[in-house]
Amino acid sequence: MADRFRALGGEILTGRVPEGAAIEDGRVTEVHVEGRVIPTSYVAWTGTVHSLARLLDLPAPKVSYLALVCYYMTLSDGPPHDFQWSYHGTSDIIFSRISVPSNFDPANAPPGKRAICVEVSCYEGDEQYEHPERILDRLADDLVRERVLKSTEEIESVRFERFAWAYPVYHLDYRTELKRFDKSLASVKNVLRAGRLGKFWYNNMDHCVGAAFAHADKIAANLTGTPSKKEVAA
Repeated sequence: MADRFRALGGEILTGRVPEGAAIEDGRVTEVHVEGRVIPTSYVAWTGTVHSLARLLDLPAPKVSYLALVCYYMTLSDGPPHDFQWSYHGTSDIIFSRISVPSNFDPANAPPGKRAICVEVSCYEGDEQYEHPERILDRLADDLVRERVLKSTEEIESVRFERFAWAYPVYHLDYRTELKRFDKSLASVKNVLRAGRLGKFWYNNMDHCVGAAFAHADKIAANLTGTPSKKEVAA
C-alpha cells in the first residue's frame, strides 16, 4: 500500500509530530511538521482528542485513556499454548490479558521457542508505566498462579513496550464531554476523526477498516465533485 501511495506522488512521514496548523475560513489549510509546511485539503486524525485540541487551539474534553505495558516473553521449549487470547479479571492478578503471538503467525516466536505477550493496564505516568521492570517478579509469579506457566524458570527473556493511549476510559460524563468537543470541532470543516484514539471509541480492527473506507469515500467524493457510493446507492 505504501508503494502504491508513493507511486501516485504521495509522501509518508513517520516519527514526526505535528506542531501546529493554520485555519482559514473554517478549514485547516496547512499543517506544520518539524519546520515543514504541508498544505491540506483534508486532515484525517487518528491521534488522541487532546492532541487534536492542542493542534487546533480548541478546548480539550475532560476524558482520559488507559495505558498499557506489553511484556513479550520468550519461553523455553515445551507444550504449546492452545489459545490465542486469554483474559484474566481477578483483582489480585496484575495482568489483564495474554496473547500467544505464534498462534497468529509461527514467525512471531524464535525457532524452537514459545512466546507470550502479557498485558498490564495502567495510566501514563504511574509507577507501573514509568518502571515496568520493577514488577517482573510479581508478573512471573502471577503467570504461574494462573497456570499459564508451570514454573518461572520457563522465562528466558523479557522485553516490554509502553502504549500511552491504549483504551478510552468511559467515565459517566464522557458522552457530554465528547459532544462539547464535537461542537467546537464543527467550526473546522475538513477534519475527520478516526481510529480508537481519534473517535474515543473502543473499536476493533474491522471497525477501523470500515471507517477508513467510509472516510476515503467521503474525501474522494468531495475532492472530485462526484457523489459518494452511499449517495449513488440511495
